[in-house]
Amino acid sequence: MTEPINNDSVLLTIAEIRFNTIFNMPDYIALIQDGFRLANYPGYVHLRNKGFQLAEPDSTKSMAPSVHDVYQFSNLDKTSHFRLNLECLTYYSSNYKDFKSFLSFFMEGLFIISKILNMTMTQRFGLRFIDRLMINKDENIQQYLAVQEALLFDKLGNNCEYTFSEVKNLIKEVQLFNRVKVFRNGSLEFPSDIDPSGMVFKEKFISYVGASAVIDTDAFVRKNSKLSLELIKSNFDELHNYVVAAFNASVSDLAKKSE
Repeated sequence: MTEPINNDSVLLTIAEIRFNTIFNMPDYIALIQDGFRLANYPGYVHLRNKGFQLAEPDSTKSMAPSVHDVYQFSNLDKTSHFRLNLECLTYYSSNYKDFKSFLSFFMEGLFIISKILNMTMTQRFGLRFIDRLMINKDENIQQYLAVQEALLFDKLGNNCEYTFSEVKNLIKEVQLFNRVKVFRNGSLEFPSDIDPSGMVFKEKFISYVGASAVIDTDAFVRKNSKLSLELIKSNFDELHNYVVAAFNASVSDLAKKSE
C-alpha cells in the first residue's frame, strides 16, 4: 500500500466527477439543496460564472460570451464545498484528515445527486491534492525538496525568486500532472485555475510568509462508464496512490516526516 501524504501539508483537496449534461438541472435544485442540508451542508449559493464558448462555424465571431450556473453547498465552518453545474460535481475540502474520510464525504454528495438526477453514466473522474510546504526557523526550503527540485531552485545561484516545474505522465488510462512551484519568499498563492473564495483555510497557511513550495498533483481519467458507486470508490483509491507517489517524488524525506 502507498504511504499517505502527511495531512500537515495538505492545503486543499479536490474530487470531481463529470457526467452527461443535464439541461433541466435547475428543476431539481430544491431537492438537491434539501439533500445536502440534511447531510450537514446548509450553506447555499447560486453562482453565475462568466465565460466564453466556441461560436457556430459559420459565425463571424470565434468566441461567444456565456454564463455558467454553479450551485454551491457548504458546511457550517466553510471548510467543505460541493459545487454542482449541469455536467459536473466537484468537492473541495480545506480540512483534510485522511483519504478514507475525504472520499466518504465526496461519495455521500455523489449519492445525493445521483439518486435525485437518476444518473446512469459518468464521463470523467479526477482527484487533486494541493500541498504547501513551509519551513521552520534556520531551515531552507531546499531541505524539503526532492533533489531535482532543489537543483532547479539553485540553478542560477542564490537569488532565485521562484521556480516552476510540470510533469505530465500517462499511466494506462490515468493522466497524471505534477506541478511544483518553489518560492524564495511570499504569502499564500493558489494555482491560477483555483477559486478559493468563500472557503476557510487553516490559519498556518494564511498567516505564513516566507520560503515555501506548492505541490499540485492532479490525476484523472476520461472514460464513458456506467455509474457504479462501488467502482467509482475503487477508481479514486487508485488515483490516490498515483497522487501520493507523485508527491513523494517531489519532496525530501524531511517533508514526508514533517509534523
